[in-house]
Amino acid sequence: MVDIAVDPKDPTDQRVIDDTIKTCLKTYWHNLHSHYKSFNTAEEACQQPFEGVTLEDWATLCDRFG
Repeated sequence: MVDIAVDPKDPTDQRVIDDTIKTCLKTYWHNLHSHYKSFNTAEEACQQPFEGVTLEDWATLCDRFG
């Protein structure tokens, strides 16, 4: 295993961390939206939450996607 030192105060390290987090979030939102769009109707999509998302949170996301 490689030991990598990250200094959160270093501007370059901060940029890499920020970019990595942004990419992860963008990918997650894309996966959520793709799951929503995989159903024929909004009602059907709202009854089938994305894995790991509560039905209550999924309903909020369905409102946003719809």
